[in-house]
Amino acid sequence: MQDQVFTDLISRYSGISSMAREYSYEEILNHAAKLFSIQAGELEQIPLPSCKKDGKAVSYQYVLKDVLKNIEFYDWSFEQLADETSKVIFERRTQYQVLPDPLFLEQIPVDETPFRFDDMDEEGCCVSVLNLEDGISAIIKAKSLIEKETPRLVIGAGRNFSDFWEIPRLLYGMNPNYQFYLRCHQNLPEQTFTYYGVPVKQTATAAFKPGRRKRVVAMAPYERGWSNVELVKDCGLIPYLFYKNHGCEAVMVGANGGPYPYLEKYIKGVKMEFLPEGSEEEKWAYIAKNAMEIDCLILRGCYPTNIDVAKYYKHYNPEGRIYIGLDANSGWMDRIPWYEDWFSTFLDCCDVIATSCKVMQNYLNQKWPWKIELIPNGCYNFSTVSREVPEFEKKENQILTVARIGAPQKATQILLEAFAAIAKEVPEWKLCMVGSTEPNFEDYYRQYLERFPELKERVCLKGPIQDRDRLFSQYKKSKIFALPSIYEGGTPNVVAEALHAGCVLAVSRFDAYAEAIDNGRCGMAADVGDVLGFSHILLSLCQSSRLEEMSCHACQYGRAHFDMEKIVARINEMIFEGN
Repeated sequence: MQDQVFTDLISRYSGISSMAREYSYEEILNHAAKLFSIQAGELEQIPLPSCKKDGKAVSYQYVLKDVLKNIEFYDWSFEQLADETSKVIFERRTQYQVLPDPLFLEQIPVDETPFRFDDMDEEGCCVSVLNLEDGISAIIKAKSLIEKETPRLVIGAGRNFSDFWEIPRLLYGMNPNYQFYLRCHQNLPEQTFTYYGVPVKQTATAAFKPGRRKRVVAMAPYERGWSNVELVKDCGLIPYLFYKNHGCEAVMVGANGGPYPYLEKYIKGVKMEFLPEGSEEEKWAYIAKNAMEIDCLILRGCYPTNIDVAKYYKHYNPEGRIYIGLDANSGWMDRIPWYEDWFSTFLDCCDVIATSCKVMQNYLNQKWPWKIELIPNGCYNFSTVSREVPEFEKKENQILTVARIGAPQKATQILLEAFAAIAKEVPEWKLCMVGSTEPNFEDYYRQYLERFPELKERVCLKGPIQDRDRLFSQYKKSKIFALPSIYEGGTPNVVAEALHAGCVLAVSRFDAYAEAIDNGRCGMAADVGDVLGFSHILLSLCQSSRLEEMSCHACQYGRAHFDMEKIVARINEMIFEGN
């Protein structure tokens, strides 16, 4: 990170958020120390009087690590603030935690007048105001009252420096029907901060009745129901992040296609409701019974089973919202008779229609009379392992693919034949294949090793890796990620995962190839089905002097554009208008 980049990023909250996600603790520490003209180790130990823990000033390293570890919570809390003054205060505090210059604290606006709640509610009755000067401990003691009565809240913040993100998170989990305001009522050196919780005025519709969390339901488009692996793709991640980051109740509905070990391990908090057969009739019955309690119905694809589900939902709950991800590729979309009444009725029911590929978005917006949004398939970091920024020098000369090995769509044979063609020119490189294996692939793979016995030690068939940390470790140690697919429904999840791990991409020219490789900045592409062309791009990348530079860009690009938390925050904004 260059000095000017650091200065630019620290100047605004969005820049701090990007910095925390893209750069390591050591990089940020060293830049901060350089600005203060002191040693990094000395800066780490400096106590910050304005940042306390249990009444005592904590060191800079403790505060900075909190920002990096909990940046998604900082982001969420920042977005919950209801006015610009609140956001300026939060921004200045966070700037100070990353670069402890007192100037940031001096720039915090001070409001010496008390915050004026409305004295009366809509019925003309006096409203209750709950004063919780002791911050989080007082909130916990008042949990029952907050859940049941939604009083106005006055909460002292700053007893602990983490109050600024922990207080709104804690309150939202108890009762999501609040807007938050943050104020500073005293100048330095004894700045005091207060959170104000103002109940959101609720409409009288059944879908948004007071005291009930918003409910999002993802309906499986197939009779088989959801598969376990779909729980950690966008199918499950969208409901999960609605639950985790936006306070919604999240449910996935369909036939029981389990077991579902990922449910408790990775998306705990999402509920699954099972239909005996997963038939259309069962889905209609489910909608008829539950529509008024569903605030957003999430559908996937223009499958026939979704058409009547959408129609029934809008019939029983006209105020409800439908989000549909088209799962689109050019071959499939061209075969849909979009001009026919049944299809027009279907998409007219949908409030947000999305595709995960820019090319398809532009194409469909020109062809169809509906507005098509771009919502890419992203990556969610389930643990600190996947949040770590990969180090290129620790990567191995390994080409990785993660797919259904041997599936016709994934064209694994193209990759294997291309690797065999260049193997002698790059003897230090190996190929690793992760994923379940199709039955018809086994004969081909046996014959492949008979044709190229010298590759037995250089081609590794790993099988499926269920644990996400172990899978991400494979991404992190690989320099190149290969995907020679015949087609893809937008930007594949594995592309987002590979980019997050700093893998340079070698892909075929499926619909989303240009945005997957950022127009050549972090990868190369060959024509679909072209073994020779794919071997050429593999060889070029293996021998490239720019491979480290491309890897660094891949990581930054992936985390900026394919972050699932940011993606779901945008979906939440479109569906619920930020409320």
